[in-house]
Amino acid sequence: MDEIQMGLVHKEEGFQAILIKYGLKDEEIAYMGDDILDIPILKRVGLSICVANGAEEAKRVSLYVTQKKGGEGAVREVVEMLLSGLGRKEKAISSVLTPSKEIKP
Repeated sequence: MDEIQMGLVHKEEGFQAILIKYGLKDEEIAYMGDDILDIPILKRVGLSICVANGAEEAKRVSLYVTQKKGGEGAVREVVEMLLSGLGRKEKAISSVLTPSKEIKP
C-alpha cells in the first residue's frame, strides 16, 4: 500500500483512516514505531514492532524489537523476517535479480 500520514500528533486518526479505506482490522496490521506517540497503535495491531533505538516505553509494548537501529537497516530486517515467515524471501530476491522481459533497452 502507498500511504503517508504526516503531521499527526494523534497517529490513531491516520491509522483509523487507513483501516477504513482498505477494509482492514487491527489484527491484520504489522506496525513499526519508535516513540511514545506510537504506543496506542502498537497496542492495537497484530504485529507490533519497535526499532532497537526506540523509546523504552515503545519497546515494552512491542511483540518484536529489531536488532538494527532505525535508519540503519531495521526496516529491511523486518521485511526479510516477514518474507521468510511467509516463505517468499527467495522469490522476492529472485524477482529483483531477474531482468523483466517487459523492459526494453
